[in-house]
Amino acid sequence: MSDLTYTLINKETPLCDFIIEGEGELELCKIVKEYNSLPFWCEPLSTWVANRSAAKHRTHVNKILEMCGGKTKSGFIALTHCLSLTDTLWVKSSIENVSWHDVNLYENNFDEVVSKLSFDGNGLFGIQMSTTSPELTTDGAYDKCWLNEKDGIHLIKTGSEGARNTGLEPYGEVLASQVFEKICKSVKYTLRKYDGRVVSDCKIFTNTEFGYKPISLFLKSGVKYGLPETMELYSRFNCEDEFRRMVVADCITLNSDRHFGNFGFMVNNQTFERTVLNPCFDFNMAFVPFAEEGFDFGKPELDFDEYLSKRGPVIGSDYVAPARAILTPEIKKCVEEIRETELTVQCDEKFTDRRLAQMNMMKNVQCERILGFDAKWEF
Repeated sequence: MSDLTYTLINKETPLCDFIIEGEGELELCKIVKEYNSLPFWCEPLSTWVANRSAAKHRTHVNKILEMCGGKTKSGFIALTHCLSLTDTLWVKSSIENVSWHDVNLYENNFDEVVSKLSFDGNGLFGIQMSTTSPELTTDGAYDKCWLNEKDGIHLIKTGSEGARNTGLEPYGEVLASQVFEKICKSVKYTLRKYDGRVVSDCKIFTNTEFGYKPISLFLKSGVKYGLPETMELYSRFNCEDEFRRMVVADCITLNSDRHFGNFGFMVNNQTFERTVLNPCFDFNMAFVPFAEEGFDFGKPELDFDEYLSKRGPVIGSDYVAPARAILTPEIKKCVEEIRETELTVQCDEKFTDRRLAQMNMMKNVQCERILGFDAKWEF
């Protein structure tokens, strides 16, 4: 239990004061004074603070938190101020004399040591950290880190490791990005090397004015949301067309990881109101990164459609029917253009020219099937 009082703040506007009672798993953030209404996703406050941490999915981040005393709520707040690049909320204690300008992640350079540690874990001993780092509050299972570049803030993300068929995710993410940019508002991914590893690189799409919240926050508890229910939700915010386009792009790219945590709404950081569907992002499970020629496709006895059926999308029944069902004349034109577009990426020993040709073929077959033709895989 801490004797400190903490304040939850939106930029420079205090929302509430709270204290932390209990210890360990029983730590409870108890509001003692409320200044302004909290966004509903901050309630209960204990859960919000706990969910602010990325440690549950990223091993290196978990180690950093353990070594720096960030596993308790008070320790995590002291270490990070609960800062994130998804909104403008943060927390400070009653003994701190700091402002939003002093600590926010949009205006202050990141701690490069923490960025590298969260990316590869090398050097996790005797570290000294500043709280100006988004790594400890960035979710997701893959190793990643934020970088300050000349043109703004960038996120880089590596592929998987450890098995023969790993490491292709960044290449697929770049290819999928070329599809998405033809059909909807999306984040552009490029390929680069960082610390000797191939990574995908994209620029941040949030800022101090508009943040991002996943759609999972806005779904009714106990209700199973399928394609029609989710589309109806977006229609109420006049962005049904954008949602349709995202689903079609996911089908074209065989994206198996479009879940309710990686799409949602842009949110006005001042009013906490939803605005529009966010730019589409997170394509690293597109273009079947774990599928191997000779094991999953490329031989007469191998049924690639069966392979896909076991790795289907979260939204919709398969990779064709949902896209056909929501196709509009305008989106159809985009699909036709994508069919004629050759996707490119820098190839190497890991991702070969042959693999690139196969991914382009998959893209073309998906476009043909969505357009109503009986296209076959040509391995």
